[in-house]
Amino acid sequence: GVTGVQACASSDLGVAKAIGANETLTNLARAELAVEPGTRLVLATDGVTDNMLVEELSDIVRAAPSPSDAAEKTNGVVESRLGQGGVPEQLGRRFRHDDRTAIFRFFSRNA
Repeated sequence: GVTGVQACASSDLGVAKAIGANETLTNLARAELAVEPGTRLVLATDGVTDNMLVEELSDIVRAAPSPSDAAEKTNGVVESRLGQGGVPEQLGRRFRHDDRTAIFRFFSRNA
């Protein structure tokens, strides 16, 4: 199995590159991951990832008992950071007020 965090961060994999950017879908990027029982998958827009570290998101997902709990906790962190309006030294940029979307999928260990 895969251990640790696998992150795929690239502008080539951006949702806007695939949906709504042009009338036709061309030059699509594709990533394949092995999904095993117990795998937890997160697809998140930059409205999430610009406001927290990948490691923070990973910690939340690992500790969450359910996808909805992971979503609520992630949203809470982003809301808190946006409310602070500070410059996050670790992220090297200002918190961004941007639309944020994340899909959390936990694959059952009993599958």
